[in-house]
Amino acid sequence: MNKFLFELGTEEIPAKMIEPALNQLEDGFRKLLSESSVQAHAIHLYSSPRRLALLAEDLPHTQPDQQSTIIGPPERVARGHNGELTRAGEGFARQHGIPSDQLEMIETDKGRYLGFRQVNPGSPLPAVLASGLGMVIAQIAWPRNMYWRESRFRFVRPIRWLVALWNTEIVDFEFEGIRSNRFSSGHRLLGAPEVEIPSPDRYVELLRENFVLVDAGQRRAKIAQELAELTPGGCTVLDDPELLELTCFLNEHPAAVLGRFESSFLKLPREILVTVMRHHQKYFAVIGDSEELQSPTRQATRTDASGLDTSVYSVPASRMLSFSGNRIARRNWKSVWRASPGSLFSKNSGVIWTRPDVSRRSVVGSLRTTRLFTRRHCCARRT
Repeated sequence: MNKFLFELGTEEIPAKMIEPALNQLEDGFRKLLSESSVQAHAIHLYSSPRRLALLAEDLPHTQPDQQSTIIGPPERVARGHNGELTRAGEGFARQHGIPSDQLEMIETDKGRYLGFRQVNPGSPLPAVLASGLGMVIAQIAWPRNMYWRESRFRFVRPIRWLVALWNTEIVDFEFEGIRSNRFSSGHRLLGAPEVEIPSPDRYVELLRENFVLVDAGQRRAKIAQELAELTPGGCTVLDDPELLELTCFLNEHPAAVLGRFESSFLKLPREILVTVMRHHQKYFAVIGDSEELQSPTRQATRTDASGLDTSVYSVPASRMLSFSGNRIARRNWKSVWRASPGSLFSKNSGVIWTRPDVSRRSVVGSLRTTRLFTRRHCCARRT
């Protein structure tokens, strides 16, 4: 039996949108097969921030032959009293190029009608796929879209490549100016820009060699395993299935790293620390045996850990400062300082962090610098 590989390559898709889109891709593909009277015995789904893919197995080479019934005029109009065809009956046979001896009376809910039955040979399945894959792509619905071509076709991110392989042969079709081929793309930083896929069987293997784990389950297991291995003795990673799922779809080849922040920040409420690390930096918090938060943190990065810039460790501290500073920025500095000298103040939470040895001017300056640094750093990490 035959195998078919389809990969849709794009710019980075938001993590929370990948899995729903992948399910829509599968539904659209199954619908295309169903309309062709074909079933796939197994469909494997693959994804990463830059691709949606499926691999279908045990496909027939052609559609089954299709039998259809063509209905013409009713019996009272098609045949005369002597049973011979009338002009209406002869016209129906001539219109369809059917000899009169192949016509028959067909019972329907509305009575007997003149007609005939014909068998349409099935089309080669690669041709069916080539004609229908464009619609499968177009029917994927996204919460937000963009356009990047004169056609104004809207999609979540620009489409960069299409892989469509029927065994070792390319299923040739074009969609929005991009023609299908056998070239995928490796990890943006660590892999080759073009990865030739000779057959569907080698798809997962070749991308793994280019630092792309297309199986979300493998990425999830890799993150969980490395988090456990890096956790210091007497500590555990704060259980966060939602963050684990999110980081799984943020990276093509995740690698966990161990980071730390100044222990003085542990004076802040645990909820603030976890929120800053979780929502801003996608860090996993670490707790001790007493359920108290610890300064070590875990992060699933998008590159090998050896290539990580150590400046990333200073970001949690910057975020913790800006957590208060962003609220102060829209208020009158003098009134805040008079109310609580040397403090970072939040209207909703009261005094969050107090530094009595710091002057008002230095606090103002450091907070402004912190916000600028944080924005620049985050932008650099998203490129």
